[in-house]
Amino acid sequence: MDTLDVQQHLKKIHPSLENNVYAANRLPMYTHVPTYIICNLDTDDKPGSHWVALYIDTNDVGQYFDSYGRSPVRYHLEFLKRNCKRWNWNVDRIQNEWTSVCGEYCLMYLLYKFQGCSIHSFTSIFTRNTLYNDILVDEMFRSYFIDNN
Repeated sequence: MDTLDVQQHLKKIHPSLENNVYAANRLPMYTHVPTYIICNLDTDDKPGSHWVALYIDTNDVGQYFDSYGRSPVRYHLEFLKRNCKRWNWNVDRIQNEWTSVCGEYCLMYLLYKFQGCSIHSFTSIFTRNTLYNDILVDEMFRSYFIDNN
C-alpha cells in the first residue's frame, strides 16, 4: 500500500485525517490533539518499507503502533518526545514478517482508536499465529474500507 492508498483510506475514518500520512523525516514538528498519524519507517528519499501508526490523545499521551511489535525508531521517538508527556507501544508481533499488510494493520488500529478503543483491545483480537492474523486483518480491512463503498 503506497502513500496515496493510505491517505485515501485514512480519509474514510474521518475527512480531516487524509493528510496525516508521512515519511519518517517529514513528521510535523508539533501537532494538535487528538492526532492520528500513519508514518513510514523510511525517509522521503526511499521507497518506503513499513507503515506504523501514532496516536496522541487530548492529555498528550501517545501510543505507537507497529504490527511487528518494535519500539519507535529515531524520527518517531523524537516526534513523541516533542508532542507527548508520555507514550507506550505494543510489544507483540502480530504481522508475519513475509507479508505486506502493515498499512491495513495501521488503518484498522486508527479506526479502533477513533472509535474509542484501547491499543490492548485492538491487539487482543490477534493470536500468536501471524499468518492467521494477516488474513484476519485483511478481512477486517476489506469489510470496512472496501465493501462499505
